[in-house]
Amino acid sequence: MTTTSGTPKRFTNAIVTPVLGMHHSGSSKWTRCLNLLGVELGQAPDPPKTGSHKRFWENEFFWTLNIRILRAMDRDFRGYGDYTTLAEIPELAVGINLNPEDEDFVGEYIAQTFACSHWGWKDPTSVLLFPFWLNILTALGFRDIRPLLVVRHPASCVQALLREADFLSLANRMRQDPTTLCLEMWRVYNQVLLTVLDETDCFISIHRWLGDADHSRGELQRAARYLDMDENGALQEALTWLDPGAVASDQDQDAAFVDAESLALYWTLVSRAEDQRAGT
Repeated sequence: MTTTSGTPKRFTNAIVTPVLGMHHSGSSKWTRCLNLLGVELGQAPDPPKTGSHKRFWENEFFWTLNIRILRAMDRDFRGYGDYTTLAEIPELAVGINLNPEDEDFVGEYIAQTFACSHWGWKDPTSVLLFPFWLNILTALGFRDIRPLLVVRHPASCVQALLREADFLSLANRMRQDPTTLCLEMWRVYNQVLLTVLDETDCFISIHRWLGDADHSRGELQRAARYLDMDENGALQEALTWLDPGAVASDQDQDAAFVDAESLALYWTLVSRAEDQRAGT
């Protein structure tokens, strides 16, 4: 569908869902499940690419634009860094003003790609750049933006990141202890999530709940209600793909290397998610 000028029309009444979570938080699993429930991702889903900076179920357009913005800020394009470096990004993102040509470029991509009622994207760096995306989507006429937040225990995120050679290389160049650097990253990302939750009262889920068959079904049903989606037969398809028994388990006990501030933040987010799930 196009306007008389030939420019694709934006479906600005669509429900837009940014899936927000720290690296290795489980946001990829959530994104694919939402896709199976009917949320358009804008491109054919790709399998994981080992050793690639392109992550699982990520939209190339959003991923590339986030990289450009982070590089313009003189920040690591993967969203890695110490607490101070990363904590400045959301505030900087608020002040980003695209010129009319760039705004039209983003608008045209969205119009051509998402002629649908529900669409979204996932990229961990969108957590840090969420103020930018909220501003530009609003400027483009979108009013129904419903973030979905995914939180994972800091110990599990740290253990996963410590297996990444590029992260270890960065920590070495920064002369930082890799575990400490991971925890600083985790705190920044999840402090942003808490701010988004406070400001929007959006959906929040905990990674370990996807590893339980009953909890995972309930979480997907809760997400479908949040997004005003009809489950139909898609719920079972999403659960079959997810295979809760195969989801990496997170232990409830707090690892000794995790600092008190990170643990307090994690359990605050868990409490908020539990309140949502209980309907309180």
